[in-house]
Amino acid sequence: MTGPKLLQVNLVMSAFSRHGARVASVTAKDKPCHQLQKGRELSNSSASLSSQHPDHCMMDENGIEDFPYVGQPLPDMYSADLSLLEKRFPDTPYVSRPGFIQQAYATGHPEADRFYAEMDARFGKFEEMGAIVALTADHGMNEKTNDDGTPPVV
Repeated sequence: MTGPKLLQVNLVMSAFSRHGARVASVTAKDKPCHQLQKGRELSNSSASLSSQHPDHCMMDENGIEDFPYVGQPLPDMYSADLSLLEKRFPDTPYVSRPGFIQQAYATGHPEADRFYAEMDARFGKFEEMGAIVALTADHGMNEKTNDDGTPPVV
């Protein structure tokens, strides 16, 4: 998908927002952010933003303009510093993360273990705040080479 105009239907979060639920979506990049906004009602305290450009948040486009990073140094788009849940707790949040760590470090690598421990702590905090947490993945990760270093080409 390259943009929301190719989506043939609105997403379920848009239906929630049109029926009065406060929906928040936070993505790492602008492209999925725009897709998640299709059909979204942003006048009922719903918000949609990306950590790629949080300084460009506008009320009519994102449903939020007082985001904490506005006027402050921008975090890296892969930063875990974004937390809309603590600022305005939504009824239905959606948070997506890029797969940088999963693609850069094998399972069991100290950096991967550190990342997963940090994510577990954050998910635990969401649960403590009253959120029902559901985790999904859009695809699995496979080894990039066989044991002998050759690519696993089929």
